[in-house]
Amino acid sequence: MTDAATISPSGAEAGFRVDRLVAALLAATAVAKLWLVFTQNINWDEFYYLSQVYDWRRGSLDQALQTIHVHLFAWLTLIPGNEVPQIIAARLVYFGLHLAATALLFAIARRAFDQELALLGVFFYFSFSFVVDNATSFRTDGLAVLLVLAAIHLLLMPERSWRHLVAAGMTTALAGLVTIKAVFYLPVFGLLLVAPILAGLSRLRLLLEGLVYLCAGAVTFGSLYLIHTAMLDIPESGAAVDYARGAAAKVILLNHPFPQLPWLAFSFRDNAFIWLLLLPGLFGVLIGCYRAENWPRQAMLLAFFLPFLSFAIYRNAFPYYYVFAFPLTLLLCGLGLETLDRHRRARGGGSSLPYKIAAVAGTAVMLTANVVEKGVDGMQTQRRIIEAVHQMFPEPVPYIDRNSMIASFPKVGFFMSSWGLEKYRDGGRPVFREGLQREAPIFLIANTPVLEIGPGTTRPPSYAGISLFEEDWKTLRENYIPHWGPIYVAGKAFEGLSAAPRGFEVLIPGTYTLEAAGPVIIDGTTYLPGAFLTLEMGGHEIANPAPGRFDVRLRWGENLTRPTAPPPAGEIYAGF
Repeated sequence: MTDAATISPSGAEAGFRVDRLVAALLAATAVAKLWLVFTQNINWDEFYYLSQVYDWRRGSLDQALQTIHVHLFAWLTLIPGNEVPQIIAARLVYFGLHLAATALLFAIARRAFDQELALLGVFFYFSFSFVVDNATSFRTDGLAVLLVLAAIHLLLMPERSWRHLVAAGMTTALAGLVTIKAVFYLPVFGLLLVAPILAGLSRLRLLLEGLVYLCAGAVTFGSLYLIHTAMLDIPESGAAVDYARGAAAKVILLNHPFPQLPWLAFSFRDNAFIWLLLLPGLFGVLIGCYRAENWPRQAMLLAFFLPFLSFAIYRNAFPYYYVFAFPLTLLLCGLGLETLDRHRRARGGGSSLPYKIAAVAGTAVMLTANVVEKGVDGMQTQRRIIEAVHQMFPEPVPYIDRNSMIASFPKVGFFMSSWGLEKYRDGGRPVFREGLQREAPIFLIANTPVLEIGPGTTRPPSYAGISLFEEDWKTLRENYIPHWGPIYVAGKAFEGLSAAPRGFEVLIPGTYTLEAAGPVIIDGTTYLPGAFLTLEMGGHEIANPAPGRFDVRLRWGENLTRPTAPPPAGEIYAGF
């Protein structure tokens, strides 16, 4: 690739050094992100990602795609405490990955811009609100973007060797194993592979380079995938293909352009100064292609532009996706500054320094406001709920929730994201009765609206416009009772029990504690309040032998522990 010094005007300003200001702000932003590692509310995806590590350790992981991280993070399960310190430890690793990815991004930017403009582009990515919020989140994006940028850096080497091509193919394959979203970078890799032909590389050499890159990627992906699958002891062929095909059908929406346009528009609020530079940069790429000027550099800038197009078709372009998809695109803020510079010179204007300082200062102010808003302890509610569960159940038991919040326990049921709920509804049948009978989940955490089964609900609540089948919702209501805050335990509730016998069905067998105002007859035997009784799966009968009526509860366990402190009032998942 052509060196930046020959394709970009110098951005150095006499006197005041913008690059030193930006470097200082980058350091301050890094400190702020490190603070958020310990304070920011844990997203549901982070718990789910950790649960896959535990599933791997238990030998129950049944998905090969997008689970390669379990080998890298198996040590998390050895960290004492509960899921919160384990996720914080993972976030610290991701903080390091994010710094490494940022360094790679700067090296890439220097191929197209001088030092000052390159540093500005990196700063705008590093301080973009969605990136600040999600860069250290324990999910696929932070690891995958490092691998993608490493591959791009290798493909942009000034004198690209076979060693660079092999390494680029291997890192591309690793990114694909981390997340299938890596396919959105395939056009970037393809363009950067063929771009040297614009600088005079022979077509034969280009063909050989492409073959080396593809072979290295295919061999790495195939061998690691087969080894990973063999270690999981699951079929490696049809299941993965079906999963990938189903995922593509769900998340790539060709007939619904910009499916997450509201989030894209929302990003303007906290990143107005960045967008004011990015938009002319995006248009500058298109204008440069039309004018066909300096094609070696133009191909590079077009490669920076291409990931932005994924927002037009990707269903899950939520804020966390910007960590993965936006680094190259935000480098085009440098092109935006160049465009403004040319326009200023054409009109006889003065220095562009005020524009740069205004953009940097404005971004820093918005960044500060964002960090201050999220810098309080957003994990407090999550900590208390998780601690309560581990207090109630010192040993792992099956349970139901949205996203495997208690990752060290085996979860029953599906991942209740909007996509997961869509797949569940597409299945066309209830699933929880069978799940309760087969796996006997002892408790339920109502950490999504669809699992709200308290007495105040009269119909299945929805999330993203989707609810459980009514039969599933009734199954949960009839087999769990409130215990503490959002935690429900297996049990039965009988309102106004009288002498008239009532039949009931037990789907979760075990020992139950009787909670009542007087003696109760169950299956012909009289039990006093506080008694422990064993109930098998199947039908039973209950009655009140005394005159009058009173409420009765059968609660799983022998006087199951519950915290004495009131449950937290805050939202479990907040700030996303």
